[in-house]
Amino acid sequence: MVQSYLEKQVQELSIEDIQIHPEVLKFIKPKKMDHIEYTMKRFGQQMPVLGNMVDGTFFITDGVVRYEVAKKLGLETLKCLDINIHNEDVIRVRMTSNQRTKMSYIEMASYAEHTLGIIGTSQGKQRNDLLGMEIFEEDENFGLPGKDRYELTCHLLDLPVKASTLRKLIEIKRFEEENPGNKIGILKGLDEGIYKVDKAFQLIKEKQKKELELGEIIQRTREGRAADVSYRLFNKSSLDLSDISDNSVRMFIQSPPFYQLRQYRNQTGCEFIHGQEGTVKEYIDNEMRFYEGAKKKLLPNGVLVVMIGETYRGGYQGVCTKMEVALEENGWEIVDVNIFAKTNQKAAPHEGRFLNSYERIIVAKLKGAGTVLFNDVKRPSSIGEFKVIPGSSRVTGGCGNSMASPISSITNVLTTSVFQKSEYSKIDDDFYHQAPTSVDIYSVFVEAYSNPGDTIGDMFVGTGSGLVSALERGRSGLGWDVDIESIEFCTDRLDNCLKEREQAKIGLSIAA
Repeated sequence: MVQSYLEKQVQELSIEDIQIHPEVLKFIKPKKMDHIEYTMKRFGQQMPVLGNMVDGTFFITDGVVRYEVAKKLGLETLKCLDINIHNEDVIRVRMTSNQRTKMSYIEMASYAEHTLGIIGTSQGKQRNDLLGMEIFEEDENFGLPGKDRYELTCHLLDLPVKASTLRKLIEIKRFEEENPGNKIGILKGLDEGIYKVDKAFQLIKEKQKKELELGEIIQRTREGRAADVSYRLFNKSSLDLSDISDNSVRMFIQSPPFYQLRQYRNQTGCEFIHGQEGTVKEYIDNEMRFYEGAKKKLLPNGVLVVMIGETYRGGYQGVCTKMEVALEENGWEIVDVNIFAKTNQKAAPHEGRFLNSYERIIVAKLKGAGTVLFNDVKRPSSIGEFKVIPGSSRVTGGCGNSMASPISSITNVLTTSVFQKSEYSKIDDDFYHQAPTSVDIYSVFVEAYSNPGDTIGDMFVGTGSGLVSALERGRSGLGWDVDIESIEFCTDRLDNCLKEREQAKIGLSIAA
């Protein structure tokens, strides 16, 4: 009803009978008219100008730009609405009639997409015809926007953003449309002023990066399940690695005998009983002899991983620190030193100190070998979904926002059990080893420093946990041990692992 009433009051008046109200003439300044010129030329005059009809002349109080555009376009008439206000109220009414709410970001993006669709995607004649421009290549023909479609759109719509920002805004809008019902809330955060367009766009890119990482993890897992794997065991000291080719091993990972902590079986006849040396120096020197042989066998970006514990007999010996120094002197470069925190550490005499419950896991590469292969190992995050959260000080310096993910990177403090007997009781419940290690702790490094199809070596294979971890993840394994009982047990354990892999492949094939 109101609209119908207003339509009846609108008059189509001759341009010759229209003037700008004297009160408005006092303060008006030249304004950008291109966007209104474009819409009026293409769609006609949609909104009437406001003013007073006095003795046959219409005096405009609001709509000066539309009036000037109409003259420029050569229009003969203009839609006018007589609001009949006193001269002293002209400025007040003009101000109130021009009040606008701030355009939301979703509105900006929607209008821009519409305008870009009207303009078209070509850079040639189509756009020139639509815009009514004969010399589009000259910047002066349309001011600063020049040839850029987004700059042109900002200009036409009089948007309070730059072209580069508009591109990002449209990308944000499309992201929201392609993810209906998501809890990320990018546009919501924009309209609430939590962050700017640049930050919102950065958050989307952050999500896309994390989605890619998640996809890569899933793909590596699939490749690991499908890979053809094998193993070889050698019942001899790993001082002799002549049975394998040079540049064939991605990673050597082992838990060598600790210094004077265990008495291992079947050591007679060896050149020396490793772990029972008379001094820490002799122990470290012998350790380097094993790793000297590994140098030629590693791939150029391969790594050496050593799980080593401290020795407290006779007081603190500094074994771990001395091992790091010796590796560097022996031509290795330390990549990282990780903490293996044990949840089921056995109690041991510890006079004057706390109960020791951790080992160090040293990762080293050959000096000058370049960047090592590394896959960032992830775990389920506390957030459990993609979501914008207040930024942490580690990522953003304590301000701004960041994109949470269903997964997050693990730290270099690894908390797990030392060993559970159930890991090999199904193979041989009577088997015993003096220093077994859990599969879980090996798995982190197998995933991080190798890919499916690679070969992993364990120079002190023991119960075979390291090679089980390798086979389960689609890597082949090589293992050495002087103890024939360990080799026999590992053979049964690894054969069982291969059998379980084949059964799993059959299950996947049937499911597919």
